[in-house]
This record gives sequence, structure tokens and C-alpha cells, in this order.
Amino acid sequence: MRHQLVLFFNEDYSKNVPVLERLYGSRFSNRMYIVPDHHSRFERDYRSRRDNYRTVNRRDRLFCKARRFVGKTNLHELEAGAGNEQIARVTGFKYYLQDYFWQARRSLIASDADWYWFVSDDVLIHPGINEGNILDRLVNSVDAKSLICQPHYAREEWVDKFHGSLNGVVATLRGCKLYPNDIRPFDLRVDPIETGKKTERIIAGYSDFFGCRRDLLEAALSAYHKLAVKKIFVEVAIPNSLLTLDPESAFLNNFEWDYSRERGSLERVKAYLDSPDGGAFYHPAKISQLGAARFIEAVL
Repeated sequence: MRHQLVLFFNEDYSKNVPVLERLYGSRFSNRMYIVPDHHSRFERDYRSRRDNYRTVNRRDRLFCKARRFVGKTNLHELEAGAGNEQIARVTGFKYYLQDYFWQARRSLIASDADWYWFVSDDVLIHPGINEGNILDRLVNSVDAKSLICQPHYAREEWVDKFHGSLNGVVATLRGCKLYPNDIRPFDLRVDPIETGKKTERIIAGYSDFFGCRRDLLEAALSAYHKLAVKKIFVEVAIPNSLLTLDPESAFLNNFEWDYSRERGSLERVKAYLDSPDGGAFYHPAKISQLGAARFIEAVL
């Protein structure tokens, strides 16, 4: 069984690619990085209900190309010649980062992997997990073609914050034929973190770690693009896409999503690593905040 590790960035912090290479290079033979070009001047347009996603994305892409033409680079970008051949560059905004994967589809499809594992750069995969055991450790169903972090039903206020209208999101998902509730009911809890009105109409979930089988990949990439164009927030887009395409998707429950005041600190990272059952991954582990040298010392 061949596995492709796809490490993606919300924003261009590709200077951390060498650290991630040290972290995962001996554990996963096939690795690639998806890194966005993006300029902050377009964020309001991306988020606006009035502006067309494709139009904004095209303007953003042309602007970034112009910056590169005159020699400008991103602040935290990996310097030229330092492993850039593994990087697929895309353009977009982190709210709809599911479109990053669609834009990198040629690189993804070119891989000969049987399974693809999509991992955010601030997720720390447990050191005991590698390409030889990831499937056995994380996917508990032979029927599953995908794996997502345990989803939940989003509260109405949370949906409104990102989309403006819960009814509008339901209509959009149905219009794209990506509303899994129409396929079968899902027995999920309501978001235990957010407050507000309970609803069992919109499925959401963390989208910093998920996986899918090769035979599902192209359909999933197409679904991600459709929902990015409709400006559906990534934490709605990923689980609804995968649950529609694979209603038997495996759910990952055992991971540490740190909400403590000290979250992301070196002490919290070390505590996770020292735990006998730390779960599949820890979040957030931000290399730039911790410092590359200190991070490598703690993790390796």
C-alpha cells in the first residue's frame, strides 16, 4: 500500500519545509507541499457575498505573478533552490483552502499513491505513525474510502458567521449535490465548543487532517472546487464533500485539539509527545512561533 503525505499551508510559511522534511522524511516516502500565494488586499473581496470567487481568485493570481515578476517574494517563503521542487504553488484564501487541492490536482493525481493524507503544517502527527501503519491505526473500517476528524452539527450562529445564512448554506450544498443529510441521517453531536442555537442541518468538522483513497480523489477535488467557488467555509466543505461521496467515511476521534491557554507552547507539545496515548495528532504546533531549532530539539 502506497501513501502520499500532502502537507498544506494556510499561508506561505514554506520556510518551514526543511523542518517538516526532517520530521516526516524518514516516515513517509512520498511527500509534497501545497503553498498558497495570496495578498491581504484581496481578503475582503474573498469574504464578500457580492464578489465572485473566480474573479477575485484570478485578480489575486495575476497580482502575485506581477509581484514575482519584479522580484518580490512572500515574507516567510522558502528561499529559491531549497527544496522547491516538492512545492505546488496555488492561489487563494484560507477560508476556502479546499480549492488549494483542486489547483494542485495535477501534482496529486501524478502520484502513484493508494491513499492520500492531507495534513496542515501546524498539525504534529504522532511520532509512532508512519506509512507502514497509518491505515491500520487510523482507519477502522474496510469499507471506508476516506477519513475525517469526528464531525459534528454546527450551531446556527457559527454557520451565520462564515456564510451569512444557514438556509443559504443548505441550499448551496443541495444545489451542488453535496448535502450528505439527503443520503442518510448521521448520528452526530452538536458542536460542544461553540455556543448558540442548536441545529442538526449543517455538518462541520476540523479540516486540518483528513485522508482519502485514490479512487475517491478526483471526485473529492472536484467537490472541493465547487464549494470554494460558492464560498463555503473549509470546515463545512471538506466533511460534507467526503460524507456525500463516501457515507461510510471513517471518523477520527483520538487526537488532541488544544484549547488551553498554553496551547501550542513547547511544554504542551512535549506533554503530548510524552503521553502514552497522545492520539493521532496534536494541534496547534506552530514551528515559526516555537522556533525551528527548539521545535526540532523537542520533537526529534
